[in-house]
Amino acid sequence: MGYSAVAMFDAAQSATFRWARSYAKRAVYVGFALVAIASTGCSSQCDRHPDEPPTVFTDGFTDQHAHVYWSSPDAKDPWSGPWLDFPPGRTYRFIHHLGGIPRDPEYWFSFNPNPIPQGAGNTSGFVAGAGNQGTWQSMTADHADIRNDTCSDVFLLVRLADPFLEATNGGDSGVEGGP
Repeated sequence: MGYSAVAMFDAAQSATFRWARSYAKRAVYVGFALVAIASTGCSSQCDRHPDEPPTVFTDGFTDQHAHVYWSSPDAKDPWSGPWLDFPPGRTYRFIHHLGGIPRDPEYWFSFNPNPIPQGAGNTSGFVAGAGNQGTWQSMTADHADIRNDTCSDVFLLVRLADPFLEATNGGDSGVEGGP
């Protein structure tokens, strides 16, 4: 027959070794490709325009009696939208007309300008902002500035409430103590 048992074993080992070496080469090539892809993703950051002035927003709704401001113009249903386009790096300045510095600022994000449309079963929904998704840059008695400090393009809803009100004409500010 021409083949000995030892020769057949050596031939099988050579084929296995060649396959393993070929597999290892492919794994190395794939590894290099993944590193190249990952390094281009890590090195290219989005342009967040750090020196761009705030975009002033004046179309929100202020309930003076409840001391609450919403960035939505719909006082009856601020959740339905439309929410504000909040691209990477944008800073919004909300003119809130609360008469004091808000002590309870909140914000939410969605990937849809109308996250909860009437009668819809499937919606994108929304989440409460966290981390550097929205960073408060300024909070005054006249306005509040929030910045999208990420590379995500989202939609934004803001609520400002519970302003610190100075006592005027003998009125009660609701804050005890002081001089």
